[in-house]
Amino acid sequence: MARKSEEQIPEDDNLDYEAFYRMLYAPLKRKGGPLDPMTIFAIIGFDVGGPLNFCTIGRGSGKPFVTYISCELAPRHEQKPSKFGRYELLCTCDDEKWVRKIVTDIGRESLESTFGHNHTMDIGVWVKKRNPIQRYSSGESLRNQNRR
Repeated sequence: MARKSEEQIPEDDNLDYEAFYRMLYAPLKRKGGPLDPMTIFAIIGFDVGGPLNFCTIGRGSGKPFVTYISCELAPRHEQKPSKFGRYELLCTCDDEKWVRKIVTDIGRESLESTFGHNHTMDIGVWVKKRNPIQRYSSGESLRNQNRR
């Protein structure tokens, strides 16, 4: 998970989103490479039941696996911050449709439950029984070294 310290999110909705995400994604860019120029946006927004928006790494590379990073959870005051702060969800996968469905469901759960390092979630109710992935594990995979 990419993450952001709780105390650095303004309460008054005057958030500079560009600066916020530049700092949040800095460790990801150092370790995973640059973000792709296009963001995956949904026609129906997350707030009204649609999928999350995602930034990607490697989407146009021709390689089978793409890294997807949600890009609208961390600034939400509804998100239950973990002990390491607010965060976005990260998944490397070869199935964009799966990511948009399952990671969105996990994102909705982050508004109801607190996720912590090495917590697991049974996602079997959201996926087919034959799906090779039946469990989600959260982690503090990228720590922003600029944190105060």
